Amino acid sequence: MIFNKLIFTIKAIFKVIDQFWVKFLLKIAHFPTISKQKIEIWDATFTLYQVIANGVIPKDSLLVRVDGRGLRKIENTPHFSFLNSGGSSSEYENYLKNQFNHLSINTQISNFQELKNSVKRDASTVYVLVKPRFDYKLRFIVVDGAHRAAILAYLGFDDIPVKFTY
Repeated sequence: MIFNKLIFTIKAIFKVIDQFWVKFLLKIAHFPTISKQKIEIWDATFTLYQVIANGVIPKDSLLVRVDGRGLRKIENTPHFSFLNSGGSSSEYENYLKNQFNHLSINTQISNFQELKNSVKRDASTVYVLVKPRFDYKLRFIVVDGAHRAAILAYLGFDDIPVKFTY
């Protein structure tokens, strides 16, 4: 019982430290962020994330994990390759086969194209969920929204609207 309370307290302390650290990094990097007045929860299908701020960051500071093999810039992802090729990318199809082999590739491609058309019509409500990567540069890892980030980059957005988590 005491051990469980201790673990809970330690987790709570780290959560506060993480929130402070992310806000501090955003402030010193001069990213235009807006702190949230209320707690917002982002449902990323398999996990819930707490959003601590909204902002806009340069697309060059975004990194995406693809196939669990390292981080790539948006322009180097299968998602962007698919859009840039006009909808015929074997790299994207291989990505779908490896990551979502239980789903129809044609359905996934159709859904991606529908998402692109939707974002093209109205990008004002599109956000990408990111968390900071702590290294020598202030960059951000896409937690949820690699397809949306690729679409925004493809459409020529230099700055990507994001929601920050930790």
